[in-house]
Amino acid sequence: KARALGILGFLTKPVDPEELTKLIGELWIKDRTAHLA
Repeated sequence: KARALGILGFLTKPVDPEELTKLIGELWIKDRTAHLA
């Protein structure tokens, strides 16, 4: 839940697409590695 709230807080701020893409990429990789662990 904390992670979801952090993402929501991040999305409510003006953000540049590169930063958002990088953030999503990192979260996706963490999610993938969590499933593999």
